[in-house]
Amino acid sequence: MNTIITSAWNTIIQYFFPVFIAPTTEIFLNLVTGWVLCIARHTITGILPFADPKDTRAHDAYHRFFPDASWAMSELWRLLTILLVRVFYPAGDAREQCK
Repeated sequence: MNTIITSAWNTIIQYFFPVFIAPTTEIFLNLVTGWVLCIARHTITGILPFADPKDTRAHDAYHRFFPDASWAMSELWRLLTILLVRVFYPAGDAREQCK
């Protein structure tokens, strides 16, 4: 069962990878995973033990992700919207159903 959960999680997160460049992709993956697993306060410092438990990346790299990384928030929201519509309304656009 753990393999199924891990596979599903990777599929969901990888859907957003085109928004980021290579180094930022790994930081994004770590931050989102850490945020979900975090049982403490959901700050960058609070999620780091879950995001990067082996300290493979410098602490400040995670803090720099939001202000300095090269990625488009509007594209991330667009992809999230498409994903949510596909999951919660697979039949498509509700306006088409009303005609």
